[in-house]
Amino acid sequence: TMSMGVLFRLSDHLTTVVALEKDIRYSASIQFGIEYYYREKLYFRGGFSTNPNSFSVGIGYLFANFKTNIAFYTQPILGTTPQMDINYYFNKASVAN
Repeated sequence: TMSMGVLFRLSDHLTTVVALEKDIRYSASIQFGIEYYYREKLYFRGGFSTNPNSFSVGIGYLFANFKTNIAFYTQPILGTTPQMDINYYFNKASVAN
């Protein structure tokens, strides 16, 4: 699989990304995502991709050295799939990255 993408920082709080992914066995997929950063603690995310057509939405929260994310991903074969992660950062400076 080969992927190439471009990230656009539209403001201090809004980021978008556009990517193209190609697997040797399948047609190319175009992916688009957007993230809104609210009040230094909360992230709202959404995105979609083609081939297969899918949609995702999620939210992230920062607290001290912890970062957690919850997302829902939909696609034609699997339906809606929930995802969750919890991360701990030993170096507090890397939490916001």
